[in-house]
Amino acid sequence: MLTDGPRGRFTLPAERLAFLYEEPELQVDELGEGLWTIYDGQYRTVFADSDDGVIAWDTLSTPGRARAYRAAIERPISTVVYSNDHLDRSGWCSELAPDAERVAHEWCARVVALRGADGQLPVTRTFSAREGLGPAVLHFPGLTSASGNIATLFPRQRVLYAPETVLPNARYSMLPDWHITAFSASLRALLELDFDTVVPGRYGVMTREQFAEGVAFLEAVDAAAQHAFAESVAVWLFDAMEAYVKEQLAETWGHLDGFDEHIGIMGFRIAHHYLTGGWSTEDTPAALPQA
Repeated sequence: MLTDGPRGRFTLPAERLAFLYEEPELQVDELGEGLWTIYDGQYRTVFADSDDGVIAWDTLSTPGRARAYRAAIERPISTVVYSNDHLDRSGWCSELAPDAERVAHEWCARVVALRGADGQLPVTRTFSAREGLGPAVLHFPGLTSASGNIATLFPRQRVLYAPETVLPNARYSMLPDWHITAFSASLRALLELDFDTVVPGRYGVMTREQFAEGVAFLEAVDAAAQHAFAESVAVWLFDAMEAYVKEQLAETWGHLDGFDEHIGIMGFRIAHHYLTGGWSTEDTPAALPQA
């Protein structure tokens, strides 16, 4: 019986849990005065100086990586911001900064409290739409992914930290946790902010132009998946959907890294979103971008 492993995660036998405790060397790059991005080869986040100490966004994905994150900062952390409720984003504040203030959107805070996962400490301060925090402004743009998903603007450095939005490639594949109906409108709301650089939750740092291209790409996949219905494509068959979306999108979007491997499952997933009626919260007023 598989009983080992922290609560709130899939359980695994102990011999397969070693990856949780590895502390890899992290890449740290300065984004501007008082602001850095940190990368573990898969996940990316940011931390910043404030008058009250260091503010760290998210925790990285395992207890070992959270400890490596803490060591890389090299100074006490006064505040941790949860960008959403996902455990691979905010699951290990117990290892990163257990005594820090923990800030999150109110929806994220509710999920964290109900889940009670080991390592994901309860939120101590919440907000609903927009909140200033030291050198940053926290924004809830409307649903993108997860619960209480937020983006953070650093006005002085003209940097946007935007996990769970778009990537500089076509590699998010199945989009299993994206709120597709609200997604484009939420991202368009972020494009109204004043920034030059975007830090995604994975892969490389992006320009504003790359971010806008990523939004347009996902809108194009969304439109192609809906057009498949109108053109009587067998949307319930993966091979049929993959062939259709490749034909529709390759000329404009085929240059994106990962396009050939992932476009089929993206189109298939979005088509089935419309077949099954969405995610229940998507078409409510709460799903729309906040003023």
